[in-house]
Amino acid sequence: GNGKNQTKSLATLIKEVGLSDGTIDVLKIDLRDLQDHLLNDLNKLKIRQILIRLDLPKTPDAIERFHRLFQFLHDEHYVIFHQETS
Repeated sequence: GNGKNQTKSLATLIKEVGLSDGTIDVLKIDLRDLQDHLLNDLNKLKIRQILIRLDLPKTPDAIERFHRLFQFLHDEHYVIFHQETS
């Protein structure tokens, strides 16, 4: 979140809503760009379920970031139960 289109970083949202223990039952995020800081923010939280909608450009950099996201989710023991490509 860089403030464009009224976006905010995950860390900023957590501070604003006052999640003192960092536990989130369900997190829904729409990604048009995958910034490296998102993985750092996710790693600091206890999230039970994540619903992710990706609308990334099909560039080599975006594809690499996409793979890092799914590797991160795998490493954190999340289970991917549905995936669509457009």
